[in-house]
Amino acid sequence: MSLDQASDLDRGMFSMLEQLPLPTWVSGSDGQCVFFNKALRDYVGLDQAQVRGNGWLQAIHPEDLASAQAHYLAAFQGRQSYTADFRVKRHDGVYRWVRDQGAAYFEGDGLFLGFMGNCIDITELHDIAAQRALEDALRASEGQFRALAEIAPVGIYLTNPEGQCLYANPQWCRMAGLSLEAALGMGWINGLHPEDRARVFSHWQRMVESKGQWGLEYRFMDKAGTITHVFGTAAPQIDASGAIIRYVGVNLDLSDTKRVEASRQAAEQRYQSLFQNLLEGCLHGLVLYRDAEPKDFLFLDANQALETLTGWKDMTGRKASEVIPGIHEANPEFLALFARVATTGHPERLELHLESLGIWVSITVHCSEPGYFVALFEDITRRRREQLLDRESETLAGKAQMAAYVAHEINGPLAGIKSAFTLLQTAIPKDHTFRPYVELVDREIDRITAIVRMMYELYRPSEPQAQNVSVATLLQDIATLLGPRFRSHQVNLMLDPGEPGLRGTLHANLLRQVIFNLLQNAIEATPRQGLIRCCARRDGEVLEIQVSDAGPGVPPGLEGKIWERGFTTKRTAIQGGMGLGLSTCRRLLESLQGSITFANLPEGGCVFTVRIPLEWNSGLE
Repeated sequence: MSLDQASDLDRGMFSMLEQLPLPTWVSGSDGQCVFFNKALRDYVGLDQAQVRGNGWLQAIHPEDLASAQAHYLAAFQGRQSYTADFRVKRHDGVYRWVRDQGAAYFEGDGLFLGFMGNCIDITELHDIAAQRALEDALRASEGQFRALAEIAPVGIYLTNPEGQCLYANPQWCRMAGLSLEAALGMGWINGLHPEDRARVFSHWQRMVESKGQWGLEYRFMDKAGTITHVFGTAAPQIDASGAIIRYVGVNLDLSDTKRVEASRQAAEQRYQSLFQNLLEGCLHGLVLYRDAEPKDFLFLDANQALETLTGWKDMTGRKASEVIPGIHEANPEFLALFARVATTGHPERLELHLESLGIWVSITVHCSEPGYFVALFEDITRRRREQLLDRESETLAGKAQMAAYVAHEINGPLAGIKSAFTLLQTAIPKDHTFRPYVELVDREIDRITAIVRMMYELYRPSEPQAQNVSVATLLQDIATLLGPRFRSHQVNLMLDPGEPGLRGTLHANLLRQVIFNLLQNAIEATPRQGLIRCCARRDGEVLEIQVSDAGPGVPPGLEGKIWERGFTTKRTAIQGGMGLGLSTCRRLLESLQGSITFANLPEGGCVFTVRIPLEWNSGLE
């Protein structure tokens, strides 16, 4: 039915509805809207033409449109009354909640004419119901929150925006040493450690001012003085308008963690104290591999004793090839040993001579975990030197015993020969044809006697300990012993004993034999009328003795071989004297904490330099 058709029915009804203050509507038998009264048109701000048909749907909130239309159509088809709540756009553009109620109406004979209904603004009632529902939900949620908080293993608390405590669960109260009643309001501050109160309150105030979140580590202290370390966090709870309703916070008890950390730190300190105060050098390292082969190792930690022993600097966190360039070429034993122990887990021990440092070390290596190792370095230079000195002393003692025996055995018959020949010498006239041979034999007997005496003097039993001796006297004794050889080879000796009164605490007989050997070699290398120099000088606490000759020098390519045991450049066995050999000289000097080097001279010849401490020290400083 339309308004035009209403003229055939009862136009009086529409006139009456038009005057009603209650927003009213009417639809025809086809379900289409035919009438909004003035109150309803004014409410939605639409005229009669705009609401006819389905035009009325434009006033309904898009989110509620489907629901509102479904309610109306279902009731219309069943010719039943209905009630539906939805939002409608008011004339001012504001959506309001309305309650739409409609029912079918009929003509007197039962003919269905359509639906008639009204709309009531229920916004306030709807908001109250929504608020009650929200409050009910909040109460339910609050109950769940508190139930969970009561059994939570962490401290949980609620505060208002000003920081006043509204609630604290049992765990929080235990940490703070406060009852819930004592913690409410600002009472929670009393649970803080006195030294932390100002800091905690300051951080809390900054959080409130910035409306941000909060996280801080601090301490609680109860009345008995028990301290609990906690990490507290808090975040604001914000309403729909963006205002802070309250803060929800959580406290984690760090006491166990702190105790473990303190125990770990104490253990670390004890380890570092032990590590750094070890008398032995100590290294904790990691083997570095490439293509499954050990290529280097990393210094994870190294103590001061290792730096003092080796002179290696800035080791921690660096590769060995960076700390000691060339170490893997000079001492490949290091990496091989460390890699072997780090792989097998079996400890090993190795004694090694570090040529570059001039020391002997004993290295004991253990595996801390696969790939890692701990190495202890012990300086055994003293022991090795004493062992070397003992061996060389035994060797020289054997030579001395042999020389003394030979001298003794030869000296007796030689004395008899000398006496007998003296009788023959007196019996041969001076003008006899063989008289020159008599004089020749006499000179040779004297030369043999001198050689025997020299052997005895050189290899006479040595004193077991170092003695304070004059350097000038020591060199002069050697020159006297070698006097006949200088004369027989027709070479000259320039002796310079250094500063007057130069003395040292030395193993004089051992040093005498070394210098004797160097001078004897110089005699054999120097041509007739050549000059041999033997010079001594003090270099700080070291005695330096140089022996130089006028010979051809050491041939190229033999520089390293001259120190090998058994090597010689002498052409015949006759040239070889009673010398020790350069290899023995070198080992003997090393056992005395000394050294020997050589160099070819630009003008020709060779110079050997012996360096030995002026004061013998059986150990190391």
